[in-house]
Amino acid sequence: KPLLLKHNCKLESEISNLGRTNKKLKIHRKIVREIFRLYRDISRLLYVFYIKKKLNLK
Repeated sequence: KPLLLKHNCKLESEISNLGRTNKKLKIHRKIVREIFRLYRDISRLLYVFYIKKKLNLK
């Protein structure tokens, strides 16, 4: 029985560590998503300005 308890403690710590890394991964994913969203918006804006300039030149 003491062996089982020892194993349980180890398992618990591993599970909590996994949870912590998972939270970090979620945060990283959120950051990456936000950066991509920003990039997409900026590229869209630049494209709109580019088209407007082209139309104004004609």
